[in-house]
Amino acid sequence: MSPGAHRILLVSASIGGGHVAAARALQAAFDEGGAITDHVDLLEYTAAPLRRLYRQAYFDLVRNAPDLVDWLGRRLDKTPREEKSRQQKLRARLSRLLSYELPVRIAEARPDVVVYTHFLGPEILSGRVRRRVPAPPQVEVITDFFAHSLWLQPGLQRYYVATEEVAVHLRSSGVAAERIRVTGIPIDPRFASLPGKEEARRRLELPVDRDLLVFMASGLGARDLVALLEQLRELRWPLHVRVVCGRSPELVTVAREALEGYEGPIAFDVVGRIDDMPLLMAAADLLVGKPGGLTSSEALAAGLPLAVVQPYPLQEEANANVLLEQGAAMRIAPLTTFGHKLRGFFDDPERRSAMSRAARARRPDPVMVGPTDRGPRPRRTPSGRRRWWALALVLAAGLLTPASAQGRPPAAPPVRSAVEDAANGPSQGADLADVLVIGSQPEAIAAAVAAAQQGARTVLLTSASRLGGLFVLGELNVLDLRTTPQLYQRGLFLRWWRRVGERPAFDVDAAEKAFEAMLSEAGVTVVRGVPTPVPLLDADGRLLGARAGDVTVLARQVIDGEGDGDFAAAAGAPFSFGWSSLGVDQRMADTLVFAVDGVDWRALTAAVRGRGPAYAHVRDNVVWGPFGGYPAAYRPAHPDLRMRGLNLGLESDGTVLVNALLIYGADPRDPASLAAARQRAAAEVPALVRYLARGIPGFEHARPGGVAPEPYVRESRHLEAQCVLHALDVLDNVVTDLDVAAGGYPLDVQSFSPHDSGFVYGTPDIYGARLCMAVAPTPAPLWVVGKTAGFDPIAFASARVVPFGMALAEAVGVAAARAAAQGLDPAQLAADPAQVQAVRTVLAARGAFLPPVETRAPVGPVDSPYYGAYRVLLSRGLAVGGYTNDPHLEQRVSSVSFLYLLSNVGQRFFGDAEVGPALVARYGTAAGPLLPLTALSAAYDAACMLGVCPAEPTWSALQRAGLAPAGFVPSGPLDRGEAYALAAGIARQAEASSR
Repeated sequence: MSPGAHRILLVSASIGGGHVAAARALQAAFDEGGAITDHVDLLEYTAAPLRRLYRQAYFDLVRNAPDLVDWLGRRLDKTPREEKSRQQKLRARLSRLLSYELPVRIAEARPDVVVYTHFLGPEILSGRVRRRVPAPPQVEVITDFFAHSLWLQPGLQRYYVATEEVAVHLRSSGVAAERIRVTGIPIDPRFASLPGKEEARRRLELPVDRDLLVFMASGLGARDLVALLEQLRELRWPLHVRVVCGRSPELVTVAREALEGYEGPIAFDVVGRIDDMPLLMAAADLLVGKPGGLTSSEALAAGLPLAVVQPYPLQEEANANVLLEQGAAMRIAPLTTFGHKLRGFFDDPERRSAMSRAARARRPDPVMVGPTDRGPRPRRTPSGRRRWWALALVLAAGLLTPASAQGRPPAAPPVRSAVEDAANGPSQGADLADVLVIGSQPEAIAAAVAAAQQGARTVLLTSASRLGGLFVLGELNVLDLRTTPQLYQRGLFLRWWRRVGERPAFDVDAAEKAFEAMLSEAGVTVVRGVPTPVPLLDADGRLLGARAGDVTVLARQVIDGEGDGDFAAAAGAPFSFGWSSLGVDQRMADTLVFAVDGVDWRALTAAVRGRGPAYAHVRDNVVWGPFGGYPAAYRPAHPDLRMRGLNLGLESDGTVLVNALLIYGADPRDPASLAAARQRAAAEVPALVRYLARGIPGFEHARPGGVAPEPYVRESRHLEAQCVLHALDVLDNVVTDLDVAAGGYPLDVQSFSPHDSGFVYGTPDIYGARLCMAVAPTPAPLWVVGKTAGFDPIAFASARVVPFGMALAEAVGVAAARAAAQGLDPAQLAADPAQVQAVRTVLAARGAFLPPVETRAPVGPVDSPYYGAYRVLLSRGLAVGGYTNDPHLEQRVSSVSFLYLLSNVGQRFFGDAEVGPALVARYGTAAGPLLPLTALSAAYDAACMLGVCPAEPTWSALQRAGLAPAGFVPSGPLDRGEAYALAAGIARQAEASSR
């Protein structure tokens, strides 16, 4: 016992289990805080008639005559106040006569404060307070979401209540605001640190492959219990149902008899009183029972949805209303709808998720208000009043209910695949997960689903709380998809697309629901909302799995599907960033998708069709185009923002999602930088919507509808994979018998800065992707899917689109499952043509599209003598073919354009950034055509600066040095093809020296 420790007496009443449980929760919290506590059940200090009256007669009355109880309660509650009426005073005197031992017990305990969790306690002691008989300070903890008049008692210094609504009610009843604290209802401290669902089930030895329903039978009559169990017997759903009957052996008998002989798909077990309720609630998917204050608060703390059955009048009705209002519960009324409502709940992942989120939300935190609650009191023999305020501070600071924890989601479930900690490496014979997928992007989900469908034990681990990545958190609801001459991405992508309506734009909520369903149906174990996963490596640098906070997953194969390559980079996989591999410090702009309400879609599409394709295009529920340049003319408040042409996707509720607001200067590897970029862009949206309303048809009544939770990051890292998809592979329409996915989207590069409008390098007919493009050369066994896979920065402009990424990810999921089963590393499998053919066979059976292997001509001006030079420059992003693959090689070029071209050759082929400034200093930037003398002199000077100097500045010398084509002697102003020939001649020297 520490000197000066406070003595606290907790007084509860064993009328139902909630009041006692609240007192026990408080006792555990006070004990932890160093107080000296004692807990008494006031009914043990009352006369036998009163015990029987409260313990049995009350429940018989509310079950058999609920309307009468409701009428009496409402009559008593007409004018609630602490000062009692004559009848209430008479009742209090009777209670004191029948409970004469309780004041004696309190006097013997000599507490510094008495804490009541039932209104009967202060009612018994109220007369002693009025007669000025010395009594300790008294506080009351209201254990429901409603305070009926019996909770209001004279002599109480403070009330601790569940919600702000209860506080408002007390204030309206005359209780001073400074005497009320909103703290939540006291619950077992174990609810502050619940394990995740899978871990809780493992500890309870419950199955993880079916839903768990906890049926709280306490408080129900035998007839109602049997009726509900009969409906459960008829339910055709793979459930595990635990029926908890509390202290009633009669209910245990009734339940077991009702389930006798059952042989359906549901697994039942019937138990009496349990002491692992926090663990059971953490493991459950739905709680069925009566909405007592403690039960409701515990379920909310566990994020557990409730199905409310037969609430008692007054307080339980009020509790049910609060739960329903928050969206955390559904009401089973009449009881005949029980089975129907359960089917609707378990068959709707979106509803289940929403109810669980609602259960975790809106829980009040402990608060401290008033000048007397500012700090701890001195230890020196405080007066009774000062003792009270010190204890009030302890209560208000949070030792009452771990309410501050109630607003947090429960900890994610530790998924352990080996007995010992992963840092020590897998144990001999450890039961490892086959495939671990990191991330929540669509590509990660496709890989996980494919692996699980191939029989691999698959875990998807992500710090995100919602699944769907760019499509859900980025709210990019318009698909970049090529459907002619046929749909290239089928398989899992097509199955997902059909779930969301198979239209050019989709509803974000539907996308999330579809992803959730696909993972669930495939049997993927999903662990979400954890800290950022970090790789686990052994002493030799081999990848063992991942750790995310206290979650550890070991696996035979690991797939990084995060979208930005953070996990793989942390594991040591080699990456370039942005366009750095081409010698340029740049990457494509990001976008913040924003929602617009009030758009007249019919007027918009009619106007677009009337103005023609030069203005914009319409296809079903998507509109896109420049809109006459009006959006791009917008001048944002921040220089790192810019508008482009609009890309509009319509959702089913009329909301229009807009992909048009570009963000520059953010670093996708830095969460703080991304958050700041999102904030800048979000602040711009209201003014931007007002601007659009003035000039875009159908937007006249538009208003902001919010912004996406996360920005759309177009480009970050590029994996230096086992093999790489290059821009020329795309434009050469390269397809091989090792390809596992097909692409055909244009090489569409978004702008790099507020001063350029982006580039379209060309449009392929079709090209293939191989497994080796997703293989990280180190560490093994690591795959990378999504936009950070092995694509060079220009090829990435086509391969970055999600449908293509999902197709390649599906192939990787199949390959990873195969590699795990055969003990192969990704590099071994991807390099073995027989293994790749086996994967292709599986993909074909799954409905994936594998491009036919045949000779195809490359796109572009193949008949031009300068086609080769054009290809050399395009490979480093210095030539563009546009959507029509026409670089217009015959057009005249200016001298300044040629200087910039040579400058870029110096930087992108030689890594020399000084050539450009030197050339501009020598030749200036005056406009005019590129004349032969200027072209010869500038090409000679650039070559010399780059270390490939010809013997002399003549055309013949350039030809002998390989810097100009044979016989190349321009007779007039040069066209683009001729300028490309000179620039490519110098570029080829860098390529030759690197070989």
